[in-house]
Amino acid sequence: MILDTMTTEEVLREIKSDSREVKARWRKFSTKFRKLILKRQSFPWLWETTIKTKKYNEWYISFYAESKKEVGIINATFNMIFKYKGQLLTGTVKGDEAFIFSGHFFDRYKERFFKIHKENRLITDKDIMKVFFIFNSNCWFCYKEKEDNIRGFCYDGILLGDWFGGEGGIVKTFISRQEMKINQFAEYFEIFKMWIIEDMFKARKGFELEKELIKYIPDTYFKHEEWDKFLFERDNQRLIKAAEECQEIYIKNMDEYNRCLKMIDTTYLNMAEKKL
Repeated sequence: MILDTMTTEEVLREIKSDSREVKARWRKFSTKFRKLILKRQSFPWLWETTIKTKKYNEWYISFYAESKKEVGIINATFNMIFKYKGQLLTGTVKGDEAFIFSGHFFDRYKERFFKIHKENRLITDKDIMKVFFIFNSNCWFCYKEKEDNIRGFCYDGILLGDWFGGEGGIVKTFISRQEMKINQFAEYFEIFKMWIIEDMFKARKGFELEKELIKYIPDTYFKHEEWDKFLFERDNQRLIKAAEECQEIYIKNMDEYNRCLKMIDTTYLNMAEKKL
C-alpha cells in the first residue's frame, strides 16, 4: 500500500514490485480474455476492470479497440491509481522502470488535447487518467542518461518530466502535436511512424516486430501509401486524424524537419559511440 510516509523512490519501487503480481494474474486470465475477443461482434469496444493486489493497491486494467481489426495488435494497459500526500496519481511500468504521472500532467493533457480547462468539472481527475491510458496504449521513453530530464512519447503527444533516483521518474507535463517545436515534432513523428509499422507487422504476421527483424521487412512498410492503406483498413479514426495532422505539419515544415532529423540522427549516433 502506498503511504504518505514513503519517499518518492519507495513509491516507485512499490509500483514496480506490485506490477509483477498484476502481470502474473493477467497471464493466467489471458486465455479467457482471448475467448472474449473472439466472441465480440460490436465495436468500438472498451473492456476495463479494477483489481486490488495483495498489498491493497488499486490497479486499473483497460483494453480498447476501435474495430475488429485492432484486437490482435492492441495491448492491455496496467495502471496503479493511488493517493499520495493529498494528490491523486497514476503509476505504470515501462520496461524496467516505473513512472508516476502527476496531477499537473493530466491537467495539461485535458487542456492541451481535449481543450477542457481545469475549472470545468464535467470530467473527473480519475476519469481523465483512465481516458489517457485507454487512448495511449503506446508510451515510449527515451533512454535515460544521468541527470537528463524525462522525454517520452505517446500517440497524442510528448511527455516531459524528471528522472528520480534509479527506480524511474515523474511525468509532469504534456505537449500536443500543435504545440511542438519542429525538432520535437521530428522525433515524435518518426516514433509515430514506427508504431504504425510495428502494428502493421503484427496485424499481418501475427507476432511482435523485434528489432533484429526490422532489416528483413519489405520496403513497402516504410511508404506513406502503405501506412494510409493500413490505417484505413484498421479503421481507427483517432489514428487516421493524427496521421493526417502529422502529414500537414511535415509538409509545411519539410526543410526544417529534415534538418532537425539529421541533427537527431547525429545525436543518437554520438550516444551509441560513447556507450561503445
